Amino acid sequence: MPSKPTTHRSTSPLLAAIAALGLALAAAGGAQAQAKSAAGASAAMQDDATLVVDLNRADEAELTRLPGIGPSKAQAILKLRERIKRFNKIEDLMRVKGIGRKTFRKLRPMLRVDGPSPHKAQGKPKSKSKSQAGAARAN
Repeated sequence: MPSKPTTHRSTSPLLAAIAALGLALAAAGGAQAQAKSAAGASAAMQDDATLVVDLNRADEAELTRLPGIGPSKAQAILKLRERIKRFNKIEDLMRVKGIGRKTFRKLRPMLRVDGPSPHKAQGKPKSKSKSQAGAARAN
């Protein structure tokens, strides 16, 4: 009876070392690319986290840095600002088509309008007491 031929796969140690080195380099290159990508994303998040846009002074470029605001929505914001002359409160932004409560809630920490906030109590200036007024006249 003839015996079956046996197939021996003999891998040379040099070939195995080259394959292992190739895999290690590919893994290191991928890890390096991921690290650069993560660092870039982290820097972008820090920029966005500290981003505050004044609705009355921002141009299209500044507005498009806000999440969810592209060039067309930025143009709509600028047109509304031109029409109403100025934003009196940040909630006026919801008058732009496509910016509802959900989008506004996301943008709110990054928005401001110049001038005093309408949410702060605006009290009358305190008048001087009689003794302070007398002291001021004496000087």
